[in-house]
Amino acid sequence: MIRRNKAITAAILATVVTSLVGQAFPVYAETNLEERVASTAYTKEINPWIGGKTEELIQAETKLGVDDKKFTHKEYTGTTYTDLNGNTVNGASVFGINREEVTTSTIGYQDVESARLGALNYEKERSNYYQLLSGEGSDWDLTVVQNAEEAQKFLDGGFMNEDYTMNAEDGWKNVQLPASWTSYGFDFSIYTNTEMPWQSQYDSGVSVPQAPVNYNPVGLYRKTFTVNDAMYEQDGRIYIAFEGVESAYYVYVNGKEVGYSEDSYRPHRFDITDYLNGEGEENTLAVKVHKFCDGTWMEDQDMFYDGGIFRDVYIESAPNVNIFDYSVVTDLDENFVNADLNLSLRIKNLAEAKAAGYTVDVNLFDANGNDKFASDPMTINVSDIDAEGEVTVDASKFVEAPELWSAEKPNLYTLVMTIKDANGNALESISQQLGFREISYTRSEIDSNNNNITSEYEAITINGQPLLLKGTNRHDTDPVYGKYVPREVYEQDIETMKSYNLNAIRTSHYANDEYLYYLADKYGMYVMGETNAECHALMGNQNAVAQYLKPLTMDRT
Repeated sequence: MIRRNKAITAAILATVVTSLVGQAFPVYAETNLEERVASTAYTKEINPWIGGKTEELIQAETKLGVDDKKFTHKEYTGTTYTDLNGNTVNGASVFGINREEVTTSTIGYQDVESARLGALNYEKERSNYYQLLSGEGSDWDLTVVQNAEEAQKFLDGGFMNEDYTMNAEDGWKNVQLPASWTSYGFDFSIYTNTEMPWQSQYDSGVSVPQAPVNYNPVGLYRKTFTVNDAMYEQDGRIYIAFEGVESAYYVYVNGKEVGYSEDSYRPHRFDITDYLNGEGEENTLAVKVHKFCDGTWMEDQDMFYDGGIFRDVYIESAPNVNIFDYSVVTDLDENFVNADLNLSLRIKNLAEAKAAGYTVDVNLFDANGNDKFASDPMTINVSDIDAEGEVTVDASKFVEAPELWSAEKPNLYTLVMTIKDANGNALESISQQLGFREISYTRSEIDSNNNNITSEYEAITINGQPLLLKGTNRHDTDPVYGKYVPREVYEQDIETMKSYNLNAIRTSHYANDEYLYYLADKYGMYVMGETNAECHALMGNQNAVAQYLKPLTMDRT
C-alpha cells in the first residue's frame, strides 16, 4: 500500500458535454502520416528519468547579455536552420531563450501579515514587489497579421522601440489584457479534436514538427510601464512573468531582445533588471506572438485555438538572496492524527559576494490567523552560500493534531516562510495555502517485460478513509474571452460542480490558471493536473514524437 502526501494522481471518470451552437468550423488540413513517419523505429523500452536537465533545457535557461543578439525568428518554425552561433539546429529543440528556470509559483511580500493575507485571499496585490501589467484598466496596443511574412515590416520598422509610431492603417487597436486576440475581432477561432488546426486552403501537407507558414497569425503587442519604486527597495532583481501565451512569443524591453518561450499554458519569467530605464522612467514592452509553433504538435487536444496573451502579465522583484524554490510535504502518522511538516528549500545567492548567516522563519497559521508555531518557533539555519551559488536546506516540524483536508472538510492552513539576513532583517516572505492530507493506494508493479504483476488492490483512501472520485473533465476556455477565463467564471464553475456533488477535476489537457487550484483547495476539489503534452493527431505516430518532440515534451513535465 503506497501512501502519498504530495500530489494527487488519479483517473477522473466523468466528462463535460459542450454544446456548440451556430459555430462555423473552418476546413482543416489532412494528417499525412506517411510523410511524418521516421525511417528509424524507436524502442518502447522504459528508461526512468532521474531528474537531470536535458541539453536543450540547459540552453533555454542560459543567461545572455543585454546587447547580445538572441533571435533568428526561426525558433518557432520546427525547421532546420543555422543558429546565431553557426550551429545547425531544429526549431523543435529550441523552446526557450534566456528565460528563467521554472519553479513553484510564488510572490514575495514585504511582511508576514501581508504574505498570510495574500495567500489566504488570493490577493497578490498586497505585495509591494508585485506589479500587474494586465487586468482592469490595462492599456495595450495590438495588431494581428496573417503570417510572419506580413509581420516582417513591423520588425524592420522597429515596433519594439520606444520611439516607434503606430500607423492606424496597420490595424492597431487599444486593448485590455488578458484576452485571446479573437475576442477583439482579430483572426478567428478554430476547433479541432483529432486533426491539427492547420488551414488547408493556405497550408497542406505540413510535416512534423513544422509549423504552418501561410496561415499562422502573428500578434504584435506594445505597452509602456513604469516600475513601482518599492521594487527597487530590495536591491535585487526584477522579472517579467507571462502566465499564458498562445503559443510562442518573443519579448523585448526598450528595443532590446530579452527572451523567447513556448508552451501556451505554462508560466515563464525573464530577468529584465538590466534592460530597464532608470528608476522612475517609462519603459516600453513589446511582444511578438505566433499562433502556431512546433510546440503546437503537442497541443492538439480537442479544443479551440485562438491566439495571443490570455493570462496575466506582471513584474516582480526579489532580493539577491532569496527562497528560489521549495517543496512542502505533510506526512501523517499511521493513525492519521499527528503530522510532520517537511520542507526542502532552495536558497539562491544572486550577488557577487558570499552570503552567510541567513535564516528562514516558518509560520503556520490556522483559519483564524493563529500561528501554530507561536509557542515553539521554527527557524531554519541556512549554510553559507557562495557568490552566485545556491544551497538546499531541509527541515521538519512536528504538528500536533492538525485539522485535516478533504473534499468534505477542506481545512486549510497558511504557510509563510521569511528569509532574514545575518542581522535579522526580513528580506521577503513567501506563502501558500496548505492542507494536511495523505492519499493511500496500491501501486501496480511490472516485470522486466512491462507486464503487470500486481494481483490484489486495496481501495484508494484519503486520511485513512475511502475515497470515491466523482469528477469531470474541464477545458480552460470562455465563450467571450477565448482562453482567458475571468475569476467569476472559475467561481461559478466550482460552485456548480459542488452543487452536483462532484469532488474532482481533470484539467484536460494542460495546466489551468492558478486561481482554479486556489479555489479547489478552498472549496474541496481533488485535481488531476495534466501537463501540456498531448497530441490526438499523432496518437498513431509515436515515432514522430520520439524523433522530433521528446526534448520539447520533457520541458513540459
